[in-house]
Amino acid sequence: MPYLICKECETCYNFKSKEETKLENCVCGGELEYSEKLENKSSEGQKEKTGCEELIRRHEAVIAKIILYSIANINYDLSINKVIKLLRGAQDMFIIDQGLNELPTYSLLKGMETIYLRDIIYEMLQSGLLEEFTKRKALLITDKGMEFLSSPRYLNNILFNNQSRKISPEDKILFNGLRDLRKEISINRNVPAYIICGNDVLLNMAREKPANKDSLLSIKGVGEKFLENYGEAFLDLIGEYNIGNGKMVGMDY
Repeated sequence: MPYLICKECETCYNFKSKEETKLENCVCGGELEYSEKLENKSSEGQKEKTGCEELIRRHEAVIAKIILYSIANINYDLSINKVIKLLRGAQDMFIIDQGLNELPTYSLLKGMETIYLRDIIYEMLQSGLLEEFTKRKALLITDKGMEFLSSPRYLNNILFNNQSRKISPEDKILFNGLRDLRKEISINRNVPAYIICGNDVLLNMAREKPANKDSLLSIKGVGEKFLENYGEAFLDLIGEYNIGNGKMVGMDY
């Protein structure tokens, strides 16, 4: 029995005879390759896919399609942050006022890290599955994104990186100090700690150890408002850590 196998997503089409193989391209747009039988192929210099890699690709494709489905079925202009809040089930007043908490995808990805979801959205923007209007910062699904939504395709790149989410024992000391500072500020200003910044921002600070306002502003999740309100306090703490060669000056963690 002959087969046509997509070189991109590896979808297999089977036919009774070679004459019936009329398809030119896969539904994902990938080139089809004719084969008389199914077999595992690994060309020289090409890394063979592991079972774990395949699972991650499927996992990220599903997350991407949930994001695309949500955006395609919303009649409001939502920014990246609003989309992530919707998917993570945030009790955001805009989401509640507009009834978006009644959508089937509301809180569907509540266990996912904000930074991971943002990475997947950035990947879709770069791949042309989504586009962002500069003035409104609103995400819109493209025709290519609609095709991806109904196809077996994967994202171009694997985004999950377990190593990037780990933190060294030395950096954890700084992370704990930054977390305590955030708690102190939240108490003094009578606001929840997450309003100041998320844990992913503190982790990135602990890893990158910004030494000035420009480098702090380059941390993903840090904006001008954070810089103005809290930047000096966090930079001072990071400076104390650097002076202490990996120890918090005057603090014992």
